[in-house]
Amino acid sequence: MRDYLHPYFEHKHYALGRGGTEFRRKTSFGHSVIIVNLIDGDDATVVDFHIGLRHDLVEKAMSGLFGQRDYYLTDSATLLTDWRLLKSADPEERTKRFKIREIRDVDAIGNAFIDFMDRIGFSFLEKYTKLQALDHLYNHRTAVSAERCNHSYQRCFRAMVIAEIRGRRDLALLREKHRAYLLGRGFAGQVVQKFDTNFARAGQISLN
Repeated sequence: MRDYLHPYFEHKHYALGRGGTEFRRKTSFGHSVIIVNLIDGDDATVVDFHIGLRHDLVEKAMSGLFGQRDYYLTDSATLLTDWRLLKSADPEERTKRFKIREIRDVDAIGNAFIDFMDRIGFSFLEKYTKLQALDHLYNHRTAVSAERCNHSYQRCFRAMVIAEIRGRRDLALLREKHRAYLLGRGFAGQVVQKFDTNFARAGQISLN
């Protein structure tokens, strides 16, 4: 699958990234990324695609909140979503797994993903090159962003980091909204404690 997609993404100025499982394109603010996951099964190989981008300023701030500092300084994505969530509103389509059973399946799945990128994927990535758009997604469209981020608790941390970077004046309100989400999803204990510690008041996050 990687070899099939490589010429297409190379033409779009993407290079092979970590472990040969992703394509990256450097940007003025970080990079955009396409991740191809192949999961071997008994009778077929499942193919998953994720697309996203990294804003260095956000991720460098995140590096002070969690372990794996080197990962956040260079590799982590600010937004990463399963292509199926963008491809269709049909619940059945959103859970459909694409499987390779023979060589011709590589062509079919690869072409389907290329078509998706041409119609939807690149426009999606272009939209979120702007931090203002990410702020709106994470802090105003919380149900949508939670789904697109697979309900990761780190979405709430990134939402607050972005709000601080943009100098928003409603940080206290946002803090309570994201804290309520974390508690509602069962992220009590260390996760909420870390959230409280880092966002108890404005200006605590290092943006250097």
